[in-house]
Amino acid sequence: MIKKIHEIHPSAKIIILSAYAKHQIEPLLGTVNIFSIIEKPFRSEQIKAIAKKALDSQKLKEGDGNETG
Repeated sequence: MIKKIHEIHPSAKIIILSAYAKHQIEPLLGTVNIFSIIEKPFRSEQIKAIAKKALDSQKLKEGDGNETG
């Protein structure tokens, strides 16, 4: 599913929440770029902080090409 999301929307910021360790997940991803992997147990504050970073980075990226000078 992650690979399909990446194909359809390559700039999507993908965040994985998993019970598996990060080092177990990364080899399965291949070339798919993941914004973050959050391992269980996690706190809601962690999810909020990472989601904010993902949104902020997307806003910065969109703003880079839209300035006229």
